[in-house]
Amino acid sequence: MQSTKKNPAPDATFSLERVQMHEQRDETAAMIRQGLQASPKYLEPYLFYDQRGSELFEQICGVDEYYVTRTERAILEANTDAITGGWTAETTVFELGSGSSEKSQVLLATATERLGHLRYVPNDISESALRGAAERLTDRIPGLEVRALVAEFDAAVAAITSRFEAPRYGVFLGGNIGNFDATGAQTFLARVRETLDPADRFLCGFDLVKSLDRLLPAYDDAAGVTAAFNFNALVRLNREYGASFDLERFRHRAIWNPELSRVEMHLESLADQVVTIPALDLRVELKQGETIHSENSHKYTPERIDALARASGFEVNRRFVDDDNLFTLCELRPVQR
Repeated sequence: MQSTKKNPAPDATFSLERVQMHEQRDETAAMIRQGLQASPKYLEPYLFYDQRGSELFEQICGVDEYYVTRTERAILEANTDAITGGWTAETTVFELGSGSSEKSQVLLATATERLGHLRYVPNDISESALRGAAERLTDRIPGLEVRALVAEFDAAVAAITSRFEAPRYGVFLGGNIGNFDATGAQTFLARVRETLDPADRFLCGFDLVKSLDRLLPAYDDAAGVTAAFNFNALVRLNREYGASFDLERFRHRAIWNPELSRVEMHLESLADQVVTIPALDLRVELKQGETIHSENSHKYTPERIDALARASGFEVNRRFVDDDNLFTLCELRPVQR
């Protein structure tokens, strides 16, 4: 259904809401303690994302080796009209883990120019990232209404459902679905599915399986930006919990796990050492060569995407893929089980 552009467009607007975060400090401390006492040791990747971590991730998106951002942006630019063609001025476009909203901007600008007004609900755990994105978007796109949510995914999805009626169009870019394991990805998508009406859609980015020559450098760039991002988890533990991690006694490693089809990020101890974390009353012993597993990035085949969609209550409605078959955006349609 064609909508007539309203002229002139209304001024862009911005509001921000902080939704109660699930992980309180004592719960976060328990998760850190559990991970560093486990065998093998691990840390949850949310520790990357303070203000400095968000800045480092934006830098990662620009390094030569990291193909994901520029490939996904090219897919969005080539298919903007197809993706946004069904949006109306009543559509609420929500984006989970939106960060800087740099890639989704092309969709928002095109649709808002056509419709005259569009409501965009970006979500992230970083308030500074949301404020920076909103300032840029509202400055560049007249008629865009930005209703930012500082929240974790589950809380954001619940808030979007309760505050905004259908039609809704969800966006989850960057291949971030790959940070979940198989069970977690299905749980996440099923949770999103529960909140959508049959006419709603969810656009999800999947990084595809490819040669290791292309894949591994994306997680271990020559400039060391990804290494700094990985080390930021230890920097936060030092700052927020008084830990004694000496970054010079660790190195960043990116490893391909073929059985689980994922790139793993690790922090490898370069010597036998003991790290103390006074705020947690914790003493961590590390052997030379022992690693702390800090993040996963799962890679998909089209068949695996189809299976995940079906198991989560979706089907793939449309696929958008780059010419080199590096990355795909899949528009998911809710189906009855």
